[in-house]
Amino acid sequence: MKLSAEQIVEIEKYLGTFQIKYYELKQEFLDHMICSVEAILNEKEISLKDAIQLAKRDFEPLGFVGIMEERQREWRKKFSKAHWNWIKEFFKFPQIVFSIVLFISFYFVLENFNNSLKTAYSINLILVPFLIIEFIKLYRLRKKQGHLLLRTETFLSNNIMLALLLPQIGLNILNGFKESLDMNNILLKIVISIVLVYSFLSTVVFRKMAICEIKEVKKLYFS
Repeated sequence: MKLSAEQIVEIEKYLGTFQIKYYELKQEFLDHMICSVEAILNEKEISLKDAIQLAKRDFEPLGFVGIMEERQREWRKKFSKAHWNWIKEFFKFPQIVFSIVLFISFYFVLENFNNSLKTAYSINLILVPFLIIEFIKLYRLRKKQGHLLLRTETFLSNNIMLALLLPQIGLNILNGFKESLDMNNILLKIVISIVLVYSFLSTVVFRKMAICEIKEVKKLYFS
């Protein structure tokens, strides 16, 4: 038997009690529950409420919230792996030539300023607007029908951390030892230059990945 619109609404209300905040999972859980409840009611003469409880067993032992958290981890892992794979490409020929030139350029910039850390913070700050442009475009696509899109929300939180916060943390760690560090030390400038190279490459990677995500999200959910 096919469920009526009223019965489907009851299943939706039941799922609503679990605070499933992501659109993809809400739709997936709903579709699965509808199919399971229909199959159960075809086999047994029980109430809709009891059929829903039986159908819920399909999601054990994790449950709805557990599955949601697991999917978040899976997307974070996927996006992080993609990020680092893109970064690795810049250390293969011929892209490595660009990375070396970038490193040398940053090093010579630092050589011309007295405070390497302050200069590095300024350079890192200059890169932020290039991240924000694509971030805003994707941020506008993070919801559908009042629910967050899991892949979009995860990409934004995970990859902005890798591209923006990670190099900032690196500079902050160095800044924490500034009293004991010689700002004109060659090794320190080399380390800071490496951080800046990563920051620049991460900005490039974030933009490329964001552009791909925008296309994919539009195709999947807004076409």
